[in-house]
Amino acid sequence: MNDPVVLAETGVTYERSEITAWFAEGKGTCPCTGVRVTNHQLVPNRALKATIDRWKEENTEEPATTSEPKNEMRPVEDSTDGRVVVCGCCPFLWSWGSRSSHSRMQEAESVKRVSIIEKSLSSRKEKRSRDMANRVTDAVRRRNEYDLYRFHRDSWSFDTLDDSGYGPIHVAAIQNDRQIMDVLLECGSSTDLKDKSGCTALHWAARLGYYTLCTALVDAGADVNASSLTKTTPLHMAAFWGRRDIIVLLVTHGANLHAMNEKQQTPIAVAKQSLWDNAKSAIPLLQKYLSQETAR
Repeated sequence: MNDPVVLAETGVTYERSEITAWFAEGKGTCPCTGVRVTNHQLVPNRALKATIDRWKEENTEEPATTSEPKNEMRPVEDSTDGRVVVCGCCPFLWSWGSRSSHSRMQEAESVKRVSIIEKSLSSRKEKRSRDMANRVTDAVRRRNEYDLYRFHRDSWSFDTLDDSGYGPIHVAAIQNDRQIMDVLLECGSSTDLKDKSGCTALHWAARLGYYTLCTALVDAGADVNASSLTKTTPLHMAAFWGRRDIIVLLVTHGANLHAMNEKQQTPIAVAKQSLWDNAKSAIPLLQKYLSQETAR
């Protein structure tokens, strides 16, 4: 840093030019904490400035002096086309149309530095995004509607997975929390967000037998034929666990009775192989829908 300043509202120190540019782009949050700030007052961090100046003084090397005479600039003729190039230090013949090896090395180093910076920025951005996701899912677990609305007001993303591989909408579905689910949908959460296993919130609600939650998700536009990493659909889930009411809901809204999972099994095949007693009662229901589809 050359001119460290403290963002008064959060107490975080930034380089003046960088934080000023940040706010000039219309961003209204503290870059480090993600907290929205209303006061852009910057206070000079004199203690850090003094430390930086002292470090520079202690670590700046004096330029080496030499008694050797400087190389005189001399004209060198490029034998390729007769053009004259002035060179005072390099024994090579340079032509106007070519670049020196030193120049190419400088460009390579510049590209390398840019690549390192880009990777660092990308990693930092990903970490900040993951930290935000952790806070949002934590608010869902605590059923804290106030924080959820505050995060939404501050333009936080509700469609990012946390450290455990779940998004806020998945946590609400697993908890069978209709009230929080309504808040998330109101804040723009995507019903098609997939967790680490490729499952949507509808997959979880269908598996756990939460009919009311399934209805809310379907009404919000959830994809009834969404496929997980194992190509399992919500109908596969409902069939395996024998959720008859959810099977009716999904089929009524266009669930594919012939969808194949990674084992090439349809929902009715999954129900037949299930060890759950409820699944056996779902088989006649699925056969009825298949018969109706064939008759049409």
